Amino acid sequence: MFVFGCAAVWFGMINSVRELVKERTIWRREELAGGSVAAYLASKVVILGALGAFQAVTSLIVLALTLGLPTGGPLGVPFFTIGLTLWLANLSGMAVGLLASALAPSSDRAMSVVPYLLITQLVLCGVLFPLGNLTFVSWFIPARWAVSSLGGIAGLSASALHETTGLYPHSAGGVLLNWLILGVLTACGVAATARVLHRQAARWSVG
Repeated sequence: MFVFGCAAVWFGMINSVRELVKERTIWRREELAGGSVAAYLASKVVILGALGAFQAVTSLIVLALTLGLPTGGPLGVPFFTIGLTLWLANLSGMAVGLLASALAPSSDRAMSVVPYLLITQLVLCGVLFPLGNLTFVSWFIPARWAVSSLGGIAGLSASALHETTGLYPHSAGGVLLNWLILGVLTACGVAATARVLHRQAARWSVG
């Protein structure tokens, strides 16, 4: 659950971290010609979201064939609940990658940030060791909610595994809440990216 939850977030980040910065010159011309930030960003989200869905399905198939899936879960058939969790995790990672891409001055600088983003997901997801007073920081980490959802579906116990207390929900409401938080993190990341693009467009128009 830890590996696949983190990997889903990583896939999303890596898919998107160069998408905006590599097209900045093209986007500048389009924006000065009247292009829409919302339409441009939406096109990226749709394409990357479809790619994320494909990656979630293939990861789910690998998981099913190698380790097997749980026989039950808080929300029913694990094949669908785990697949949806992986996709939502991918989307949240995509949002982080898009924001990093919008802020980066070049493609090389964007890629250089990726290892730090990945390590942050690993360290703060609450699995490697109990976070204690830093638990609240993990609330902003997509991998935390991805691993939490997967562990809850699989019926893991945080106390038995000596991990962050309350990490795995054992109810349908808990898993749904985790999904909601992944959706909120995705929306916040996309909204922040749109804000950055609007500010860039304003500078280009003035210049």
